[in-house]
Order: sequence, then C-alpha cells, then structure tokens
Amino acid sequence: MLTALAGGVGAAKFLEGLCSVIGDEQLNVIVNTGDDEIIHGVKLSPDVDSVMYALANMEGEFGWGQKDDTFNVSDYFKNYKSQQFSIG
Repeated sequence: MLTALAGGVGAAKFLEGLCSVIGDEQLNVIVNTGDDEIIHGVKLSPDVDSVMYALANMEGEFGWGQKDDTFNVSDYFKNYKSQQFSIG
C-alpha cells in the first residue's frame, strides 16, 4: 500500500501513471484542500475534484472538471455577479 500527498492537475496526471504501474487498489491519496472555496453557495474542492476525475477517467478536456460538462448555470450567474472561475 502506498500513500501519496497530492494537489492539482499535475498531481492527478502523476497519480494516473502511478496507478497504471502499481494498481489503483494499492494507492491512498491525501489531497490538498487549501484552494477550496465557495461559489454561489456551493463548496468547491478543485484539487480533490481534479484527482478524483482523473483517476475515474472522466476529467474534462482542459485537465480539470468533468468530461462533457456544461457551464450553463455558471454563465447565467455571470449576468449578476462577476466570477473568476466557472463551475459546471
């Protein structure tokens, strides 16, 4: 059993490669939550999401977010409040 400390897209890519060598059932991951924030009342954990989506083979085209996700609600909210980060 191996435990890794991780956070973000780079760590997610590394962990994908590591799992292909040791097997995902042999890996525990402790993921950074220092970048967590609340947007529109929703708690976001971007590093946790990036690692989970990558290891589940469902990451978005940019290396973060979910594959085939839309940003319809986030785009709607931009009409009323500016935001630096869009959520799907």
